Amino acid sequence: LLYRYWQKKRPDKSPEWIRDTLAYKKRLAEDIQRNGMKEPLYYDGKGKLLDGIHRLVIARELGYEHVLVRRL
Repeated sequence: LLYRYWQKKRPDKSPEWIRDTLAYKKRLAEDIQRNGMKEPLYYDGKGKLLDGIHRLVIARELGYEHVLVRRL
């Protein structure tokens, strides 16, 4: 899922960059699975995600039904 997201957002980036992003995602997923998600997702008043796309994707993949959200 994250790979498809970055392909759309960053078509100019090399496969190595995507691979590095996937390695980061794997480390983050392991940390969230081990320690839970401590940092919220940040949205604006219109419901647009401002920060936390990696956490959101990982939460979905890990089967989270609810996540921490902070509206700015």
